[in-house]
Amino acid sequence: MKKLIMSMVAAPLLVTSAFALEDIKVDGQAKLWYESSNALGKNGSDTLFNTEQSSAEVVFKLGMTGKQGDVSFGTTVYQSSTMGLEGTLVGGTRTAVANGDMFVGEAYIVAPLGMSTIAKIGKQELDTPLAFTERWNAIPNTFNAAVALNNS
Repeated sequence: MKKLIMSMVAAPLLVTSAFALEDIKVDGQAKLWYESSNALGKNGSDTLFNTEQSSAEVVFKLGMTGKQGDVSFGTTVYQSSTMGLEGTLVGGTRTAVANGDMFVGEAYIVAPLGMSTIAKIGKQELDTPLAFTERWNAIPNTFNAAVALNNS
């Protein structure tokens, strides 16, 4: 009887080659966010660029999309940090994410339902010009949903 010993690296490669993933695209982004408030201090002084009135964050984004046949997928991971500036240059972070936390922004699957209808299921960014997309912000808004799109 022969034993097959497979490494932790070879196993995922074997699985992905069996499914023949296509059009794999990887992208990334680094965003520095700094803001300050111009409120009057206790002694009537200007607080613009004061440590207590300022917040900052560096956000690193790594995304990947691909497909296998008619089914496609996408995922995005974020890492945030103040780079150790709290207490010296800023008072805290820009978002509610704790300093240094890594989290999943998007993880979805897109599959056809018929001739001109597709379903997008999973955690995804809000994709509308009208309501709370906030792609300009340090971290965009996301939601968990199943969305059906018909192009007829």
